[in-house]
Amino acid sequence: RLQADNTLRGATIAALGDLHTARGKNRLDASDAYCMPGRVVWSPEITPVSWPTHETQQHWLRQGVTTLLGKVDLTASDVQWQRIADALRYPPGSPLLMNLGWIAAADAWTDISLARLATAAPRGVVAAEGRQPTSDVEALLDCWRIERVAEDAPADGDRFVHVTLPGRAGVALGAVADLVIVNRPPAGQQVAAINARDLRQVIVGGTVVLDRGQFFDAAPGMLLSRG
Repeated sequence: RLQADNTLRGATIAALGDLHTARGKNRLDASDAYCMPGRVVWSPEITPVSWPTHETQQHWLRQGVTTLLGKVDLTASDVQWQRIADALRYPPGSPLLMNLGWIAAADAWTDISLARLATAAPRGVVAAEGRQPTSDVEALLDCWRIERVAEDAPADGDRFVHVTLPGRAGVALGAVADLVIVNRPPAGQQVAAINARDLRQVIVGGTVVLDRGQFFDAAPGMLLSRG
């Protein structure tokens, strides 16, 4: 009985269900395991200037993360923004083992932050946050299909952002195959969170990048875009 059997065609999920008679180029042993969507993590210390290193990406992959969202600061000083803009145009970092996207952040929307958003929008921005966007900001966000970030700020001070990535972060036909395979928990228990010790494989865009603690020489990650 196969409970987490997938067929990957290219970078998307092509079939679901009991596929024990199906043939494929590569097969993974997922017996006694669950297939789950890869985690999406918001990490504001990651920026176009502070591109995630190879080691940083491996750290997150070991936690079952397949997509990392960093920050583009639209209110940076002129000197800082020039560095950010240059890094957006010519990414300085190591090859992507995982997916990377940006959340553009502005404390307040001004002509300057709007112009900066126009520069950043086609270069990996998937969402934007900022209070009281003007009609010009709204038009630019709509043009590039950039999502407005919804936030939660619980009493304990932790901050959460809610971003939807259509076609990702799910196990469904046609969805991008960003997946993790985890050991099935003992009978009567549920998988509440991805435990690194129970992680078997991490799949990014249909390519296995981590298998039982060992990394493959593959860099299937991509810079996300809604445009």
